[in-house]
Amino acid sequence: APLRDATNVQRVRDFHREYYRPENLNLVVVGSIDEKDLMRVVRGLEDELGETVQRPSKFVRPWSTPVPPMEKCSEERMLCPADDPSKGMVRVGWLGPAAVSVYKVTALNILLEYLTDTAVAPLEARFVQVDSPLASSVSSSLTENSTTAIQLKFSGVPVDSLAKVKPLLISTLNELTDGSLPLDMSRMKDI
Repeated sequence: APLRDATNVQRVRDFHREYYRPENLNLVVVGSIDEKDLMRVVRGLEDELGETVQRPSKFVRPWSTPVPPMEKCSEERMLCPADDPSKGMVRVGWLGPAAVSVYKVTALNILLEYLTDTAVAPLEARFVQVDSPLASSVSSSLTENSTTAIQLKFSGVPVDSLAKVKPLLISTLNELTDGSLPLDMSRMKDI
């Protein structure tokens, strides 16, 4: 529904009252500053906001509650307008570690780049750099909220081959895990 039909002035005011508040504020300061002047201004702002903001009794910071574990796999097929209706896109995703697990998140970013970044990357080699490609490109993303979301995206997939992507992906990941498709550790070190 269009935004003008989905909301009204009162809903916008309620949203602002709930979320635009000191407890949900992040302040980023960049550049050369006098720390004492900054703290004086911030304290004054805190005092001013404390007097003017009406707060509900309980505030839960958005995106701070734990993400429940996935109970099962799910698949959805969505039809979207496209310039070329003979091609589609497949996205495969997982929940990853907590975003505060810096070493695990860094390792995942390195692994995702290793899997997708060049023509010799395992997923690029299996899906794109073959005689009958299943995709025109493979990319990855890792979103850091309280829990990370890991996603592999296969673009330019022939519509009649959409169902082939996930099984080949799982097979390739299994081969990398069991060693039948060896990891190129010298390439990994260059990432």
